[in-house]
Amino acid sequence: MQAQEIPLSMFLNKGKNFIIPVYQRNYDWKRKQCAQLLKDIESVQADQLYFIGSIVHKRKSNLITQAELVIIDGQQRITTITLFLLRIAELFKEHGDILYQQIWDNYIQNRYEDGEEKLKLKPIISDFEVFKSLVNGNTENISNGNRILDNYLFFRENITTYEHAKKLYKNFNQLTIVEIALSNEDDPQKIFQSLNSTGLELSQADLIRNYLLMNLEYGYQEKIFQNYWSIIEKNCHKVNLNESRLSYFFRDYLTLKFNSIPSYNNIFESFKEKFADINNDEKNFEKELDEMKRYSNYYYQLINPELVGNNRISKHLENLDKLEVTVAYPFLLSVLYDFDKEEIDENTLIRIIKLVQSFVFRRFICGVPTNALNKIFMTLHNNSNKLRKKFPTLSYFDSIALTLSRYTSYQRFPTDDEVKEALKTKDIYSIRSKNKLYLFERLENEYDDFQENDIDLFENENISIEHIFPQNPSSEWKNQLNAQELTEMEVRRNTLANLTVVINNSSLGNRSFIEKRDLNQENSKGYKYSKLKLNDYLANLEKWNLVALEERGNLLIEKFLKIWEFPELPYIEEVPEEEVSILDIADATGKLVKYYILNGNKIEKDSFIGMYKDVIKYLYSDYFDILFSPEMKEIVNISREKSDFITPIEIESGYYVERQLSADRIVNKLKKIAEMREDILDLRVCFKEEE
Repeated sequence: MQAQEIPLSMFLNKGKNFIIPVYQRNYDWKRKQCAQLLKDIESVQADQLYFIGSIVHKRKSNLITQAELVIIDGQQRITTITLFLLRIAELFKEHGDILYQQIWDNYIQNRYEDGEEKLKLKPIISDFEVFKSLVNGNTENISNGNRILDNYLFFRENITTYEHAKKLYKNFNQLTIVEIALSNEDDPQKIFQSLNSTGLELSQADLIRNYLLMNLEYGYQEKIFQNYWSIIEKNCHKVNLNESRLSYFFRDYLTLKFNSIPSYNNIFESFKEKFADINNDEKNFEKELDEMKRYSNYYYQLINPELVGNNRISKHLENLDKLEVTVAYPFLLSVLYDFDKEEIDENTLIRIIKLVQSFVFRRFICGVPTNALNKIFMTLHNNSNKLRKKFPTLSYFDSIALTLSRYTSYQRFPTDDEVKEALKTKDIYSIRSKNKLYLFERLENEYDDFQENDIDLFENENISIEHIFPQNPSSEWKNQLNAQELTEMEVRRNTLANLTVVINNSSLGNRSFIEKRDLNQENSKGYKYSKLKLNDYLANLEKWNLVALEERGNLLIEKFLKIWEFPELPYIEEVPEEEVSILDIADATGKLVKYYILNGNKIEKDSFIGMYKDVIKYLYSDYFDILFSPEMKEIVNISREKSDFITPIEIESGYYVERQLSADRIVNKLKKIAEMREDILDLRVCFKEEE
């Protein structure tokens, strides 16, 4: 590696071509970064050099005569400077300044070349076509929303006079960079990661792309990019929001493949660890990429449900998307894979999508903490497969339903009775908007078996949630109720029983019940004329009181239980589970450990103290701050002082815990840790059979 500070103009002039390799992300500097660059250039003082960063490159060929430089780091800056110079050249040409040709021949094109070789800058394919059109003056051929076009227009809008252009070009010639030229022995990946000169933080997916493609021979890079990476990238784009979900896809892919959930900021490091040898064998490399591409097709269906060709599947995936159950994606990717292989049919797939919603939404209604969900869905596919192997008569769906039904405590699937009690008192009106809209949209659309045109509460701004008994009741409302009824109505004002959907909520306000019922204006309809099923009960009601509220509440609860149903479970002869969650162990006295599974990793050890030590060691390694938090100190006594313990056992780096603990005490400590932080600890134990 050789590094030197040189004028930017000299660097741009010496390269025949500046090639942006396919593993680089698309050009994505925004106007904000362009404005800062322009401000930097404008601020250059006379006769002073101005440093604007580093550019890392490697020769495409070892031949000195072919100065084609592959840009490892600095593509955003080079591309933006080129757009800046393009605008300067335009103004010079308009005013007959001969420097126009100098800019054009030194920085924009290779004067004596033809065709595509004429352009010095070679962005990745999608950007190159846009850049070519810009240079040729064909801006009308470029679709709106392209960054290269938008940033060129920024310079055109902000550099408008010949005098301004002359000053900027003079300052440009005073810009310097550190040129870092890599040799064949240098590792571009490590150097790329150690630098931060792009101006924008790299995403986890950017780092993965670089890791996979950077060290490949140039032609092979192009092949892999076209056949695999570009397809994966496209599949992981959420169309209606125009945003990439690629980093999230790799997090979910790693979770389903390796049964371990990386933190968002650690996706790349986890990927690199799991796929350390991916480039060692070309056949295996493409096999792994082909699998990623296949799962990205399923991911596309999850994040773009409205674009799924099958209307039935699309509808239920849209419901799932509105509930934002992204935590279930690793499990659902496995299910969609099985559906693609025709291991399950369409009806089974739909039942599973609805089951996931029932499980998650019932837990939400009952206020069950969500931090256990990622571990539940991480292991659900494998655990249901194990159950089906043990009981071959179980169907695919039943094995999943049974697995979910067996969870207890914070992992449980709330029963009908639990949901009924929660819905009677839960403040539905104050829950997050997306959950509220999801609830009322499905209640309305699935109110009965007759379906006509579904409403979309997420898109229809005229339909809104309405209090039947108003938030600010008038004297007329108060006069119709005695003191006890009024108090009870106010207490239950925000519950499901007192809420409905209406057209143009503002016209109803705190009118009397009969007025709300019979309103029939062109743009505002009361309960009787709304044509909404949730208002059927209200359409012919004469008054709204506690009796009516109770009746409607029970009616809606029954509707809820049918839509978000608890599955009918087949009878199987109960046998002790081979692997038991630490949370489900009631009494460990007299039991012998066969092995245990810590966050998906099976550990062949046969002692409670060994299991306890491994959990504390894991917390020490990955969650140091949590292990030494005040809450954890109430559970675990860990110290460097051996004298603090009767029988100390070392965990790590001179830290000790007590060895002399009964099986029950160890289990109770581990249960408390798991209950406190189910998001970081999943521990299952297999006991030896009693002799």
